[in-house]
Amino acid sequence: MKVLMISIFAALSVNANEVVYGSKSGTIESGAEDAVTIVDLAAGEAIEIMSVIGGSFYDGNPDNFTSGRFSINAKYGELPSMTWQRWEPNGDQGSTFRSQNEYMPVISNMLVGPCTIQLKGFTEGRSNSYQVSYKITKPSASGTTTSAPILLPPTQDAAQSWLVNLQVSSDLKTWEDVQPGQFLGSDSARFFRIKTSEQ
Repeated sequence: MKVLMISIFAALSVNANEVVYGSKSGTIESGAEDAVTIVDLAAGEAIEIMSVIGGSFYDGNPDNFTSGRFSINAKYGELPSMTWQRWEPNGDQGSTFRSQNEYMPVISNMLVGPCTIQLKGFTEGRSNSYQVSYKITKPSASGTTTSAPILLPPTQDAAQSWLVNLQVSSDLKTWEDVQPGQFLGSDSARFFRIKTSEQ
């Protein structure tokens, strides 16, 4: 048996999830019935709302700020928009907090898409400015390293055959043929190579 080529080693690793911080600000007009879209989540993306602040200046007086009350809603596909969180900024003290009562206890801090995250104001009779800060965690696929291609040289003999074996090693010294199936996680690195031999 003649060994023709062994590929460059490829190590498998897992990348950390990507975390993205963002915010959206704007104004909810007085009497607006529709919620404002904050962000659209793709499938598998998870969101945490960091803070919701906002309110209005009574009679346009910059010294007379009144806090607004807001809800964070989630809309999944054709389902109606559902209230997920309620926030009550305190403009006088510069603080903001999620409200909690018997109808809306603070249980879940995270939602997973695909869905649309929306904001709705509760204060009637005046427009409210707002700013929503959030964190999105995006799933990351397993990282893979692609080795150099393996060449099976052309031959005029149609009956000639080749053996192609995937092998695994934890120390780059001892190699074993890989059996069909899946690999579970491991606390040590594993290296792979492809061994090609003429039969």
